[in-house]
Amino acid sequence: MVCLLSLLTIAAFGAPERCDGVDDDGDGLVDNGPVWAAVDADGDGFGDPATAVLLADCSELGPDEVSDASDPDDSDAARFPGATEQCNGLDDDGDGAIDEDGCGCESHLVDGDIYLVCLSPLSWYEASDDCVDKGAHLATLHTADVQAGFDDVVLDYGVDLWIGLTDAEAEGLFDWLSGNSLGWTNWRYGEPNDHNDGEDCVETEVGTGLWDDQNCTYPEAYVCERDCTEERWFLDADGDGLGDPAVEIWSCTPPSGHVLNDADCDDEDDRVPRFGYIDADGDGFGVGTPFVACDASLAPVDGDCDDEDYAISPGMPDLPDDGVDADCDGADPTTAPPVDTGVALDDTGTTSSGTLPGENYGTDHGSKSPEAEKEVEEDADATLLGDRPEMDPGDGPTYGFGLGCNSSGRSAGLLGLLLLPLVRRRR
Repeated sequence: MVCLLSLLTIAAFGAPERCDGVDDDGDGLVDNGPVWAAVDADGDGFGDPATAVLLADCSELGPDEVSDASDPDDSDAARFPGATEQCNGLDDDGDGAIDEDGCGCESHLVDGDIYLVCLSPLSWYEASDDCVDKGAHLATLHTADVQAGFDDVVLDYGVDLWIGLTDAEAEGLFDWLSGNSLGWTNWRYGEPNDHNDGEDCVETEVGTGLWDDQNCTYPEAYVCERDCTEERWFLDADGDGLGDPAVEIWSCTPPSGHVLNDADCDDEDDRVPRFGYIDADGDGFGVGTPFVACDASLAPVDGDCDDEDYAISPGMPDLPDDGVDADCDGADPTTAPPVDTGVALDDTGTTSSGTLPGENYGTDHGSKSPEAEKEVEEDADATLLGDRPEMDPGDGPTYGFGLGCNSSGRSAGLLGLLLLPLVRRRR
């Protein structure tokens, strides 16, 4: 089991560890907790963020779980980080872009609409069929706001573009292929004019975006449109890579400051959930099995040999011959180190006055004054406790807070069994 770890907070390194033989969180340790555990229903090696919990160790993973919780769609094995992008209106590779290089056209997302700018010239009818093959239709520009967003994307291309407006069925009665009614219009002055009785399809013109009717058989570039598919995202206010289950938003691509998982227990504190050990005496060293819990006071390392005594832990001064292993090294020193009394001794080991150090109180030359005894005791107390940080051991770690964190219940031994009723194991 993991021991003597440096403090690991998820916020410090951006993400929990994965069981992949790589130091994912940058703490200098490989495959140490906390680690992701997420169900991989489609078998692509990436887990569903909606099922993500945190475990203390890679050995805790269940048979249907993986330690990567970044699958954009756990019902489709073709969608995962690094996958080949398809022409389907989805972010297949999880990079935040939709249909890039997947449709043979350049993809742009504008206010929930995906515009595919296709520069290979086709007739209006051929262009319409190609859009249908892509699960889309020629673009609909039915309001001034939609036209403005469209222009922001297409005007830089510097070409005329077919859109989905036609009066082929009845001269002068223009309809959108998408079924929208023609209310707002953006005709260039003098248009539509049905020149030579042969212009039944509509294009947007170079540089202005204004509409013009044109002969439907003329080959031009075109713009397909479809709606994006929204997914649920969770706010990550503290930047620890974990989302707040109480604050969600639906979006086609990652909104700033949001993540797909809802595994945070306190989105105002980037120290939790935290990996650590129970530290009953608050001395910074814990004992037993490590846990992942929503408790910032867990000790980051183990090694305490007496978790009921604040003055006993690794690194503490260990006084000789007192029967206490104060530094937890497994032994109590029996020989006191030399003490500098500040009194010069002659060759016989006595002071210049003929007395040994400490023999100058009363007639009992082997004793010390009450003041000296008290000073020695106070010095010892200061040595033990004076430089220790102020810590509040509190009431122990809070497990099972119910918001996506998880304590390692499967290998916690007796302590784990005692805590198991309080631990949130699976959703």
